[in-house]
Amino acid sequence: MKKKNKNCWEVKGCGRELGGKNAKELGVCPAAIYKRLDGVHGGKNAGRVCWVVAGTMCAVRIQGTFAREYKDCAECDFYKSVKEEESQYFGMTRALEEALLESENRYRMLFECAGDAIFILDAEGEKAGQIVAANRVAAEMHGYTVDELLALNIIDLDTQDAAQEAPVRIQRMLKGEWIKAEVSHRKKDGTIFPVEINAGLLELGGYKYVLAFDRDITERKMAEQEREKLIHELQDALAKIKMLRGLIPMCAWCKKIRDDSGYWEKVETYIQDHSDASFTHGICPECLKKQDPLAYEQVFGDEKEAEGFKRERRGFERARFAKPLDCVLSVNSGESEKALLSATVENISDEGMCVRIDRPLEKGRKVTFSHGKENRTGIVRWQEKDDRDNETYRVGIQFLRNSTNR
Repeated sequence: MKKKNKNCWEVKGCGRELGGKNAKELGVCPAAIYKRLDGVHGGKNAGRVCWVVAGTMCAVRIQGTFAREYKDCAECDFYKSVKEEESQYFGMTRALEEALLESENRYRMLFECAGDAIFILDAEGEKAGQIVAANRVAAEMHGYTVDELLALNIIDLDTQDAAQEAPVRIQRMLKGEWIKAEVSHRKKDGTIFPVEINAGLLELGGYKYVLAFDRDITERKMAEQEREKLIHELQDALAKIKMLRGLIPMCAWCKKIRDDSGYWEKVETYIQDHSDASFTHGICPECLKKQDPLAYEQVFGDEKEAEGFKRERRGFERARFAKPLDCVLSVNSGESEKALLSATVENISDEGMCVRIDRPLEKGRKVTFSHGKENRTGIVRWQEKDDRDNETYRVGIQFLRNSTNR
């Protein structure tokens, strides 16, 4: 009876075959699912040629590509037993060569097409930190070519502070720790930029290396700074608002406020100093009536009669005509030139009048009102389109004092 050929997972008991006890935790071994090598040396998939498949796990660590893991595999008991069992059939068949090339190309593509910078560094000896391999992104990120990077030590890319910490980080990784940190790197042109590193120990062919993934976090840092600036501005604004809370000492007579230094200030001065508020000044109706009764009557008059009128027109719209009164307006259009316009007077008073004309007059224009033998000179104060006729304008004119000519 022919002896059954055993696969590597059956001999090693790693439990990483499909449905194996460790497949969920450690992942399915690539050799267990590599169908292109199914049947080679009588195994299932690559179960009896696992040394040519990159990413397999042996001795509780992930192996690299064939060229780097073969030295370890050549010392493996399973490798030796397969070699002895297959005897003259053991070797690099065409199928194995194609599988090896595909495996190498796959991992090379992952290495070169990664979005982050990838470095492989020496981890031990005098050359600890020496760059052994680097991908295209690493070179572009730092402004070097890949060949230039391979002539450097990682501390050549670090700033002074980061370079001092590098040996300590390597020692921590040699003890099995996976490092995640933020450091500053220097480009070839001297530009310093922030980098997030994720690095750990990698063992290949009996040698120890550091596998590092570096990511440029310049944009993330800028966003964090903008966020911190906004938070600071909000906190500062809240602090100013809080300063106006609580008891504020105010004089019961003059209404001044006592500040923290004991000086008495006007209310508006105190509030402007302790907030972003500013003041404009006017006069309320009660104060206007008390301080200038005549002006109050001119501005407000009878509240019911004045309702809906603008303050600027109240002195003009007093006497209304039962029938429109036609007149002529002489308008100054230059230093010596004047234009005569036909107009209709709607209402008139000693202070001014409201007329209707077929063209607009700009505010501030000087005009002369002519009707019979009497002429009055005034200034255009407002204008608006007539609600009854969109081609006609209503214009408010304020008479100048002593402007009557006969």
